[in-house]
Amino acid sequence: MATCRDIENIIGSVLSKFNIKELKKEQRQLLDYLLRGEDCVAVLPTGYGKSLPYQIFAPIYHQQGDEKAVVLVCCPLIALMEDKVQRIQKIQFVSAEYIGSKADFDLKAHNIDVVFASPELLVGSETCREAIQSLNVKVIVIDEFHTIATCSYVGIKCNLYTKNEEDFESVEHDRMS
Repeated sequence: MATCRDIENIIGSVLSKFNIKELKKEQRQLLDYLLRGEDCVAVLPTGYGKSLPYQIFAPIYHQQGDEKAVVLVCCPLIALMEDKVQRIQKIQFVSAEYIGSKADFDLKAHNIDVVFASPELLVGSETCREAIQSLNVKVIVIDEFHTIATCSYVGIKCNLYTKNEEDFESVEHDRMS
């Protein structure tokens, strides 16, 4: 297990490859939660850099001497996923892929660090779910969560959450035409 000093050195090394000197306070808090395997929610302004902590997680995790870690990003916006994949692919030691509607889900063969997929694909494709389950997913990110409104697949029970536990509702959805 890496010491605190080792982790600081690893984080510094990874950040330098991103041409970043240091993380903002909230970015570091997010990264610390991810490295400890704890759940967290980030509500920060547009352009603040919420993606950076999960983008650097996999290489930091791997450099600590642990096995390969994969970050799964669920996002309903295809253009955003494609843009993030292109940006990540410019960093030589981090790999990313948007799996979209591809029939080929052989992600292990591609040695991917960050996998982007739509909620519809993750929920609706058994093949996709099986491919994801074969990976060592350590972090799941729900990006642009405010745009995910409903689930419309046949026979899938969808849970609707609100602020109060008493308002929790489970709904069985019928086929939507």
